[in-house]
Amino acid sequence: VNVRYLQTLAGPLSEFLATAGGRILVVTRLADLPREFPGPALNMTLVEWSRDAEAQALRQADIGLAPLEDSEFARARCGGKLLAYFEAALPVIASPVGAQAVMVRHGQNGLVASSPQEWVAGLMELSASSSLRERLGMGGRSYLETHLSAQRMYPQWRDWVVGAATLGPSSPAT
Repeated sequence: VNVRYLQTLAGPLSEFLATAGGRILVVTRLADLPREFPGPALNMTLVEWSRDAEAQALRQADIGLAPLEDSEFARARCGGKLLAYFEAALPVIASPVGAQAVMVRHGQNGLVASSPQEWVAGLMELSASSSLRERLGMGGRSYLETHLSAQRMYPQWRDWVVGAATLGPSSPAT
């Protein structure tokens, strides 16, 4: 989770943790943390980002959080964090902003939250039901495989890069 956006969840996360307990694992570039970051108050474990650290954190996680503010910059983001969560078959709670609004189908492959109350409700719902976490996580994995797999996207990518006319229909795709 981008720390900048995670800070907007300080209230909902605090409310959730006071009720349900648990911990929050944040993989980030520690040098980028703002001074007023509420990590200790929110029972957060901070881990320096690396590819391996992120992979290990995803294996340990129960829920992926993808908060975004509704700004022009955030709407232009690609949803890369969701892709990592979907790959790990993690259930997600996401702000319906930009690519996330397209990728997350509420109740099918994740939950959408627009208000602090919706974030708390989503966290409570997912923490209470391992079967819901599993179903939504598999829904995310299925979305990734169905809509964004390399095999599915290769023809479109090839057309963008080399042009459809360059490779005729009988040309082998490698």
